[in-house]
Amino acid sequence: MRIHVNFVTPLRKGMELPCYKPLKKLIVPVRVGSLTRIDRNYCALHPSLSVNMPLLCMFLLFDRYMKEKIKSYIHLTRFDQVIFGYLLKWILITAVVGALIGSASALLLLSLNWATDYRESHLWIISLLPLAGLAIGLMYHYLAGTAAKGNNFLIEEIHSAHNIIPFKMAPLVYIGTVLTHLFGGSAGREGTGVQMGGAIAYFMSRIFRMHPYDRKIMVQIGIGAGFASVFGTPLAGAVFALEVIIVGRMRYDAILPIFLASFFANYACHAWGIKHTVYSITQVPGLCVDVLLWVLLASVFFGLTARLFSRSIEFWSRTARKHISYAPFRPLLGGICIALCVWI
Repeated sequence: MRIHVNFVTPLRKGMELPCYKPLKKLIVPVRVGSLTRIDRNYCALHPSLSVNMPLLCMFLLFDRYMKEKIKSYIHLTRFDQVIFGYLLKWILITAVVGALIGSASALLLLSLNWATDYRESHLWIISLLPLAGLAIGLMYHYLAGTAAKGNNFLIEEIHSAHNIIPFKMAPLVYIGTVLTHLFGGSAGREGTGVQMGGAIAYFMSRIFRMHPYDRKIMVQIGIGAGFASVFGTPLAGAVFALEVIIVGRMRYDAILPIFLASFFANYACHAWGIKHTVYSITQVPGLCVDVLLWVLLASVFFGLTARLFSRSIEFWSRTARKHISYAPFRPLLGGICIALCVWI
C-alpha cells in the first residue's frame, strides 16, 4: 500500500514507505518490518509510530550511499589484495623486528657509554686488556661456533641460505664489544649493531615460520635496522643493507621492508632516551669546478685507503692464524701490544 508523504506519517508494521519525490530515483520502498537499522523491536512495540518522513528518507539515502562506498573499498581486485597483503605483512613484521633491534641497540649504546666513562676514570684497567682479550677469545672459541665468522657469515647467508644464523651471535658480540671498550681495546659499533640485528631478525623469521626467500630479506632487514639504530641514520642503514651487503645484486622487493625496519628501529632506540652524536657542518663549499676536482681526487684516496685497510686485515689475520694455532691466544697477544703502546 502506497501512502503520500507528509511531515509526520503514522507507520504500521507491513506498511510500505513511500518514495520521497525528490529522491524517487535513489530510494527503493522498504517495508517497516525490515527497518532493523532503525529499531525493529521499537516498531513492533509501537505500531502507531510517527516518523518524520523527509528525515527518514534522507537517512535511508545516506545509509545506502555509505554501504556502496564501503562495498567499493571491500571488494578489491586481485592485484589490490596482493598489494594490501604485502604491505600489511611487512609493516607488522618490520614494526616488531625494528622495535626489538632498536631496543637492543639502545642497550648496547648505554653499555658502551658506561664502559667508556668507567675506563676514563680508571685508566689502570687498560693493563688488564690482555686478560680481557683472552676471556673473549675463549668465549668465542668454545661457544660461538659459526657465529665467530661475524659479518661475513651474514653476507654468506644472504647469498646462499645453507646454514642457520644462531641467535647466540647477538649476546656474544654484545659482551665482546662491551668488554673491549671497558678495558681500552679497539672495537666499533657498526659490526656489533649489524650482527645483533641480523641474529635477531633471523631468529624472528624462524618464529614466524617464513619462507627461505623471506628469511634472506629478514637478514637484510636486521642489518639495516642494526646499522640505522646504532648510528641514528635510518636512510644510511637502509642503503647500506641494500647495496653494500648485496654487492651489486639488489632485491627490489626488499626495499620497502628494509626502509620500514630502519625507521622503526631508529624510532625505538630514540624512545629509550638514547641521544646519538650529531656532527654539525658549519660551512658547505659551493658547487664549482675546483670543488668537484678536489672531491674526485679525495674519492680516489678514500678508495685506496679502504683497499689498504682491507688488505692489511687479511694479511695480519692470515699471519696470526699461521703462527698462533690456538685461537684464544690471538686476542691475548693483541691486548698485550695495545697495552704496551698505551703505557710506553
